[in-house]
Amino acid sequence: MAGQPEIKASSCAKCGACTPVCPVFQSTGRESHTARGKLHLFKAGASFDSAYFNDLLAKCLQCGACDAACPRNLRPSEDILAWRARQPFGRDPHGFAKFLTKKVLATPLLQEGGSKALTTLLATLPKASGLRKRLDLLAPALAAPPSLPALPQKGSPRILAYFPGCLAQHLYKDITKATTILAGHCGFELHTPAALTCCGLASHVSGSEQEAKAAARRNIKAFAEGAAGPILTSCASCTSHLKSYPTLFTDDPEMHDKAVAFASRIQEFSTFFLDREGLSTSSPAETLYYHDPCHLRFGPCQVTKEPRQLLTQLNGAPPLSLPAQCCGQGGLFHLTNPDISRNIFSRALAPLAELSQGLVVTTCSGCLLQWQQGLARAKSPLRAEHLAVFLAKIIRD
Repeated sequence: MAGQPEIKASSCAKCGACTPVCPVFQSTGRESHTARGKLHLFKAGASFDSAYFNDLLAKCLQCGACDAACPRNLRPSEDILAWRARQPFGRDPHGFAKFLTKKVLATPLLQEGGSKALTTLLATLPKASGLRKRLDLLAPALAAPPSLPALPQKGSPRILAYFPGCLAQHLYKDITKATTILAGHCGFELHTPAALTCCGLASHVSGSEQEAKAAARRNIKAFAEGAAGPILTSCASCTSHLKSYPTLFTDDPEMHDKAVAFASRIQEFSTFFLDREGLSTSSPAETLYYHDPCHLRFGPCQVTKEPRQLLTQLNGAPPLSLPAQCCGQGGLFHLTNPDISRNIFSRALAPLAELSQGLVVTTCSGCLLQWQQGLARAKSPLRAEHLAVFLAKIIRD
């Protein structure tokens, strides 16, 4: 019927394995918010003519937990993406917010201009200003950038391609600086092509396939013309999506081959620096907790041990246990579903709620933003930093 999406995952056994692992279900308790619930309702004849159905499409973080839990190896997240791709713009209750966000992410001048405007405004506002407190929650990295050591000069460095990601390039610039410092200690000079753009994850998860492909083509071309060899990344979400570029071009053999070659070059941050000569630190000085980004746990990388091993190696002690729990950021999800996003974060924070000190580290810029905002709202004494920033502060020559 007109307005009804095509259903692919008709072989769902309704076993419920996806239910307990879904962060949205954990927050709302509604069966319709699980992968099983969506597949059942959609197969039963859901239509884009239904406001409830259109809103239901937004109730998914695209974290990948349901894909990993499915005993039939179905990929419900891909079906949800397919439905989002068919959703008419006028039917999406969050369409304008998504459109505006994606345009900003795809336009470096807008990102840089917004970052500078926030920096200037924060510098002029009194500390007691209510507006300043709101902006500090929005951009804590701009309000109090950390102090990092000077970049070491060690002989003739090797050129290493680097994909920083939008947040690290324009908001959390300390991540880019810290990664540059760490690379310098290991004898590398980072090179970021001027022509690169957003990885395209925001467009991809919102169902904007053409926008996602355009971003992928631009990045593949940008790095093909730059330094050869590995491409270092410092954002878990970007890493996961960059590695999945081949899936965007299954119907285009030439671009698929280029995407495969590109994806094979991607080097996740912790795996690149683990056991790398040139990095050493003094005795541990922080109580650490490591937050697993969902895109590293469930994506094509499935990196969980390496960040902990790197922290153990350089901080002198392993990070303390923190349950693997989605933080609720989810790219555009925290904009379209702020209440659910905050509730999901409260579950991630719960094991640490009674602590009076400690540092949460992660390798995802989006997760970092969620943790810093959430800790500030909760008035928690805990802090959150990117793994690169923490390591750059403790390494020694």
